[in-house]
Amino acid sequence: RDRSVSRGLGDVYKRQALKELKAELSPEVYEAFYLSTIQNRPIQEVASVVGKTPNNLYNIRSRCLEKLRAIINRYRENGLE
Repeated sequence: RDRSVSRGLGDVYKRQALKELKAELSPEVYEAFYLSTIQNRPIQEVASVVGKTPNNLYNIRSRCLEKLRAIINRYRENGLE
């Protein structure tokens, strides 16, 4: 398969996986995850924006990444990635 097409499909599935994750989370939790993990903004900055402690953010990121991995693994098992 053409690598550029494969990469493009990977991006589509990553966006779909994030969309699924977002549907499973409260808006506040998703915002904290998105800002700290996807946008890679500093934890202190995100903590002040979302009103959480840095420790809360590390826990949120960990739980969200676990859920995201499960979604992506499901895609792989179904041959969708």
